[in-house]
Amino acid sequence: MFMTNRIYIILVMSLLITGCTVFGYAAVKEGKEIITKLTERLNEKSICCETYTDLDYESLSFGEKININITENNLAREFGTGRSYFKAFDLPESKIPYEISVYSYPMLMDMRKAYVFYPQFILLDKTHKLAREVAPSMIWAQEGVFPRPRLTGAINVLPGESKLIVYTDPSRFGHGSNWNSSVLNFPPPRTHWNSDWNYPLRRAPEGELQLILDKKNVATKHYNIIGAVKDNTYYAENNEFTVALPLIANMDIIDEKGDLYYFVDFWRGPGKWHISGLYSVVWYKLDKEFSNNQDFYDSSDYHIPNLVEKNFSGRGSFELFEKKKEKINGMAAYSFKATGNLDGHEATWIGAYIKYSNNRVAQTFLVYNPGSMEDSISSDNFIEFVSSIKSVN
Repeated sequence: MFMTNRIYIILVMSLLITGCTVFGYAAVKEGKEIITKLTERLNEKSICCETYTDLDYESLSFGEKININITENNLAREFGTGRSYFKAFDLPESKIPYEISVYSYPMLMDMRKAYVFYPQFILLDKTHKLAREVAPSMIWAQEGVFPRPRLTGAINVLPGESKLIVYTDPSRFGHGSNWNSSVLNFPPPRTHWNSDWNYPLRRAPEGELQLILDKKNVATKHYNIIGAVKDNTYYAENNEFTVALPLIANMDIIDEKGDLYYFVDFWRGPGKWHISGLYSVVWYKLDKEFSNNQDFYDSSDYHIPNLVEKNFSGRGSFELFEKKKEKINGMAAYSFKATGNLDGHEATWIGAYIKYSNNRVAQTFLVYNPGSMEDSISSDNFIEFVSSIKSVN
């Protein structure tokens, strides 16, 4: 009798698990069908606005919080990867960089069927000329007592960029990353028996966004720096070297000095390097001088791969794909490029190792998220940053 009851319980549990699993898969299938219908509705929409001058721009102001509902009622146009609904805005004028916080909310309460509008941005100048295209790296966040889960990110607006277009990449409709709702402290749409099952949150042509414009001064949150900032320039202690500040909104600066080194980093802050990049200068005083440029190049052959392998240890990994000898500001130098990931974000690392004198070298680099900063613009920004480094003593 005991065995019979035990078998009966096992059979009932198996049926419950099977039923819940089938129900879960059915809900996921329904979620796919929703994306298909939304995409078909977009493709039936008449397109408009062949040029950027044809768009209607809504004005935005600093401190403003604007909610955007992207639906079939929005205009649609062709972008580089296909058709998308969009919204266009006039941005306030600013002589310093500022930040736009971006939030995107999943649609539908049942997260097995949920979808999200994953925003991308086009920035134009006053003449409607393309300045940049930005695909910010978005992460999960929650706030408040009864939080609504959302994707959160930010973009850096530079001086001269005066118009913003919000759209999404239609080539990614239906794609999504699996996520564990318990991480969000959100009621999990699953049973105890398949509690480790992650559901995909799919990208879609429609959704709900929020933008917040925040204007703060550059370099306002220094980490007790030992150097000084004046006239958009960082001055190392004892005038060891100077370097121009990169264009980063709400920039943080951290520096440190040892017996044979001095470094300074410029970034958005801990965990936020992917918004505007991480710029760094490490200034070395050598205990043994180079006798000539060839000695410097020989040391670089070893130093650069070792640097790429050991830096950011435990936070990511990079693979060196280019290194070459060159002259920077007339000085012997070695440049390098590497790709990989850092803190869970796709990352590109460009850097240079420069011989300022026989006993002074500088290692300088920029790590950035290629979705938030275009490669060509990032390279130009880095060249400008490196060119601004001056050896004072």
